[in-house]
Amino acid sequence: MKVITFVNESKYLTAPDFSSIASAMGIFTSQVTKAWNLEDTSIVTAPTRSANGWNVCVVDHFPQSVQAYGYHEVLNGQPIAYIRSQSFVNAPLGKFRKGITFKNVVISKDRYEEGTATVIFHELIEMLIDPNINKVSAPDSKGRTWLMEPADHVRGLLYKITAKDGRDVIAPNWTLPSFYDVHGVAPYSYIPSVTTPFTLTPTGYGYYKDASGNLLKI
Repeated sequence: MKVITFVNESKYLTAPDFSSIASAMGIFTSQVTKAWNLEDTSIVTAPTRSANGWNVCVVDHFPQSVQAYGYHEVLNGQPIAYIRSQSFVNAPLGKFRKGITFKNVVISKDRYEEGTATVIFHELIEMLIDPNINKVSAPDSKGRTWLMEPADHVRGLLYKITAKDGRDVIAPNWTLPSFYDVHGVAPYSYIPSVTTPFTLTPTGYGYYKDASGNLLKI
């Protein structure tokens, strides 16, 4: 079984919030590994990073100058993700508001807002699917091989995971293997959001490699 160490190196993320996110990470990881037929993976928490294993770190400052909420890389031969906590100081778990239904009429739909946890899950699934950041899809109908960034391609929809302490933690939508198969059969994402393979959601984005290895936006 693979083990991923979750580390809080931020002064902004509280211990209770860190615990709730860690619990939800375990559930999220199980969803992903089952859907993608990956090795069983355990999430553990620790005060410091694993010296020879995978790490997901909540930080106050990135080690590199990166304009993003989070990113992942390979360091000393092992995948590692960094998530900046200040981006969602007021909503570390994200936010969920239950919709209103009156006499079987929907007055308002459920509402979700992303938080630090959402970014953590985003980086986590990309690590699980493409740990060495070198994987591309099978060709699409135009012959393009997409970078495997499963949370980018169907960006825009969110869902909640209930942690062991009962708190709601907001996760991003993500693609299923069928998304990257021109003959794939629906569903193509965890929350059904597109009707054909290799199709971006309205706010989704992605990149592919051309014959020379250059990255081009889809």
